[in-house]
Amino acid sequence: MKIKNTYKLTIGVLIFMILLFGTSYAFFASVVEKHGKLNIVVGTLDYQIKGNGITNNQVTLAAYEIKQITLSITSLNKISSKYELYYLPNHNVEVGYLEESQDPVSGNIDASQKKSVNIVVINHTNTSQTVTLGVEGGLEKNNLVLSKGNHISKLSPYKATNIIVNGGLEKENIEKYSSTMDIVRTNHLVYEGNYSLEAKKTCPSCSVNTSAGVVYYYLIQSIPKTIQNHKYYATEVIYPAKMNNSNSWRGEFDVFGSGTIEDGNIKLPNLKINTWQKLSFTFTSSAEQSLFRPMYINIPGSGDVDFQAYFDNMMFIDLTETFGSGNEPDQDWCDSHIHYFDDTITIYK
Repeated sequence: MKIKNTYKLTIGVLIFMILLFGTSYAFFASVVEKHGKLNIVVGTLDYQIKGNGITNNQVTLAAYEIKQITLSITSLNKISSKYELYYLPNHNVEVGYLEESQDPVSGNIDASQKKSVNIVVINHTNTSQTVTLGVEGGLEKNNLVLSKGNHISKLSPYKATNIIVNGGLEKENIEKYSSTMDIVRTNHLVYEGNYSLEAKKTCPSCSVNTSAGVVYYYLIQSIPKTIQNHKYYATEVIYPAKMNNSNSWRGEFDVFGSGTIEDGNIKLPNLKINTWQKLSFTFTSSAEQSLFRPMYINIPGSGDVDFQAYFDNMMFIDLTETFGSGNEPDQDWCDSHIHYFDDTITIYK
């Protein structure tokens, strides 16, 4: 009799354990991991992120810094699962994965398996920024819907060249610039870095075009001739200190050549005094322009102007050569994604 009772008790315990684990698995099967340390008994998943420059799942970047990181995602689970790498929203930072990444940022991962993902993290501001990475998981049989953070999209690298020589004025030589005004490399007033270019009018250096009956002033840099049908991006930062009598003259930031002017409808007389302002425009070249003019002032008759301004971060980029025909970005994208650089740099898009 005791043996029968013991046997019944054993059967009862086994049935209870089956029901218990069956309930846990059912609960587990319906739960998608949200974030943090988790375990399989209560129906959750856990992953580990490691990589150079990553501390506590965070990446910190200096102003305008770009970091390429090879990170590992390790499953700490005893079952296969789905995973997706994400980053918490930060509108100042962009995170993307590279095409040559060994593994994708999302997919299936076996128990205890390690994935290797190549990402690029970009700070688009002039202050230090921190971005947080995470991994969300779910069972293989379920569709994984990201509930927290941003998806990480593919970014491709492109080599870009700033056609303007010494556009940031950090190099001593400014011989590439010419002007009908007095120009000098100065540290008196700068936008970024240590130097800017000051231009001011002194009447003896005024240039008079008698055939057109105008007085004009300019600051220019000769550039290789633009290529017809190529799209270009022109930008500069200007600090107007004096612009007296501006209602009587025409002033532009433009690209000029072969009788054609591209100016993006930017008019210098409309600018604010005593503040740095970024000017930019894009255009598709219809002729061979060969002059980059950060400043061009045209005064009808024999008028005069009291003008002084500082210039910095001047760039001129062939977008078609950089990104390919049909893949050129627009002006807004260039303004937010291309920070000043000298010579050549890698841009991610």
